[in-house]
Amino acid sequence: MPTLQAYGLSVDAPAGWDASIYKRQDDGFSLQHLPPEQAALHAVEYQPIVHLCTRALPVVRGDMGGGVVSSLGPQDIFLVLFEYGGDSTGQALFGGSVPWPLANDDFDASALRTQLPGQLGCQRFFTVNGRSFMLYVVLGGTAARAQLVAQVNAALATVEVG
Repeated sequence: MPTLQAYGLSVDAPAGWDASIYKRQDDGFSLQHLPPEQAALHAVEYQPIVHLCTRALPVVRGDMGGGVVSSLGPQDIFLVLFEYGGDSTGQALFGGSVPWPLANDDFDASALRTQLPGQLGCQRFFTVNGRSFMLYVVLGGTAARAQLVAQVNAALATVEVG
């Protein structure tokens, strides 16, 4: 797959992986009955999200993998790079630098947002180039953990933040 670029982010998805960089769109549903001045107070500016997966990404999916992770097989990987707004920069949670390469021991079932049998997860918060992110990775199985983590690190090595 060629380099995917959007919102100052770029990634080269490994062969056979699916990738997406997007911003969630606010449909305005929750604001539609408010006067414009009140709606403006509640408006949200969504930040970029990167999804990488060894399976085809469904068109409709949750930012953290809802609709994806439940379909992962033991050799599959789902990865999210979720950007937080500018207010996050400088907060202690985001004090670290780029957290990869990741180690096998960085993955644990307790790190999963939804624990599914056999899956492992890793979650890290960091700041790069003044932008705050969360990295969330789900491994579909434990048997080939070292191989899957190597694939994750190869994919992450191609991520660039402008």
